[in-house]
Amino acid sequence: MEKYRDYSRGIIELLNKITENQPITQIATMIADSIEKHNIFHIIGTGAHGSMAAEELLWRGGGIAAVNCILDSSINLIYGAERSGVFDQLGCYTASILDCYDVRRGELLIIVNSAGVNKFSIELARECRRREIKTAAITCTMGVDNGVDCLLNEVDLWIDNYMPHGDSMVSIEGLEQTVGSVSSVINLAIVNMCVVAVVEELIRRGIEPPVWKYDYCPGAMENNQRMFAQYSKRAKFL
Repeated sequence: MEKYRDYSRGIIELLNKITENQPITQIATMIADSIEKHNIFHIIGTGAHGSMAAEELLWRGGGIAAVNCILDSSINLIYGAERSGVFDQLGCYTASILDCYDVRRGELLIIVNSAGVNKFSIELARECRRREIKTAAITCTMGVDNGVDCLLNEVDLWIDNYMPHGDSMVSIEGLEQTVGSVSSVINLAIVNMCVVAVVEELIRRGIEPPVWKYDYCPGAMENNQRMFAQYSKRAKFL
């Protein structure tokens, strides 16, 4: 009984593995560069639940304001899981996504897709390369392991989220399928690791980090109004 404790231990082990082995500081440098040079960076989460990683950075207390979170209804779950799965396998409208969300040459787009084998993510990264948009990804090695096209081969830098087979980790006697989904928890932790590292890097450069304050903290209204005025023209969903 109490197999849920296995889930907790497994998540902690994965997070420790990520902090020890992954290029968090390098991606933080890319984000800081985009903020310093262009006043913004972008993030998109694909593969249905991947959109949660982009949502995590939108209007989040303690988070960065200088981010355009791409929450396109075609590839998240808002209009249905089956529909999002269909669009996730289409690469023909990636150029439209970049146009609609005003992703510009030289800026950084972070693509979050746990499996990294869906056609949309791969074609999006390729379209970014054609437009000289810098890219980073949060994904895994599934494509490499299976010998198919994969997102990690199409981006400038990537973080391995170590998603386990089947995106779940706890085995329970009497059930063949493992349970306890992993990727959303890990992806949200990774983007917040990046936030911390970016703020640290901006301070090192002598740049005031554009950070939201939690609504009920002293000075939040004044701070957040200033952030909104500065970034709402580029951050579509503000």
